[in-house]
Amino acid sequence: MQGEAEDSRHRFRRGWALGTTTGWFGGFLLGFVVASFFAWRLGHGPWQGVLGYFIGGTFLGATVGFAQWLVLRRRVSGTNPWVVASAAGMGLAGGASYGTAVLLFGYSEGLEDLASIPALLGWTVAFALGGALTGGLQWRVLVGRVAHAGHWLWVSTVGWGLSIAAAGAVMVTGFQLAGGSYPGSLWLLGFLVAGGATLGVFTAVAAGRLSTQVQADSPRVDA
Repeated sequence: MQGEAEDSRHRFRRGWALGTTTGWFGGFLLGFVVASFFAWRLGHGPWQGVLGYFIGGTFLGATVGFAQWLVLRRRVSGTNPWVVASAAGMGLAGGASYGTAVLLFGYSEGLEDLASIPALLGWTVAFALGGALTGGLQWRVLVGRVAHAGHWLWVSTVGWGLSIAAAGAVMVTGFQLAGGSYPGSLWLLGFLVAGGATLGVFTAVAAGRLSTQVQADSPRVDA
């Protein structure tokens, strides 16, 4: 019985890590495409940038949240708001972070370029903010259903911050090796995989532990 329980935890963590990696990969690309479409229709400017990053963050949060929920719902009931919490947290953080950057440094079309260490630090702070907002909203989903739900707040904050730090490190290295020019599609692929895998692996451990602490009034759901 103990061996079966351990195998179940391993399967949960693998599913969570793989789902989160896939969601980060697809969500970042999808958010970029949709935000770029709106930028093409509306033009460039500070308010368009805020809208674009709100859209991008919302898509990223939604796809990651959906992938995680597909795994979580098998262990914890009543977690349907998980996806909305993730989308709202990352969307709000995306718009707010870009708006703050405009206020601090002024607007420029290259304001958000991830090609230097200072830019990477700024993105890391923005994603950590998104992780904190997302974690706070998701905590409300978990509270009353799993024990020690509050731990998820710091896990989400650190996990999202580390994800863009790892992804950004790949791109900054690529830009430096390419002499400041765009380094190419393989570096973009590394960016996407590094971000998703970092978030997936880091949060999988905590999510797996929380999933084993389901409270009595929140029965396990195997469907």
